[in-house]
Amino acid sequence: MTISEKGETDKLNNRQELVDAILNQQKTIFQVMGGGASPEWLEIDLTMPQLKIMFLLNAHFKMRMGELAEVLDKNLSTTTGVVDRLVEHGLVAREEHPDDRRVVIAKITERGKRLCDSLLQISQEEALEVLDSLNLEELQIVYQGMETFFRAAVSKFTEKARARGKNFCGNPE
Repeated sequence: MTISEKGETDKLNNRQELVDAILNQQKTIFQVMGGGASPEWLEIDLTMPQLKIMFLLNAHFKMRMGELAEVLDKNLSTTTGVVDRLVEHGLVAREEHPDDRRVVIAKITERGKRLCDSLLQISQEEALEVLDSLNLEELQIVYQGMETFFRAAVSKFTEKARARGKNFCGNPE
């Protein structure tokens, strides 16, 4: 089900239908915009686990290896192997915890940050092309929806982080 014309949302009169329609629209938007198939994304010679670690570290700057393994739901040795390859590429660095030498911290390098930022920039440029085609009223509607979604996401993920004894950024409280 898609919501492509005004008034079509009236047909969606229960919560589950609306959630399903929103998720379907999200999937369709991704497919229509090329499914992440821009040349820059396709030229990346990183695996999905490596990309996940890169974007986690880009968001959190640095994380203990055990935290990375926990978030990724992988064992420590698997996570260590993935980080090893990122270190070889110069995208991630390792450092010792200042209070406990047994604890290893993975930290994104400047090169890794530039890579993540450039990939995020490509996505923003693609979104800008779409936003440029909207009139002011449509932009205001999109903004209101995104603002509502943003507030709900921050609230939900802050709550989940606190349940794990972390703050919003994933660091211990």
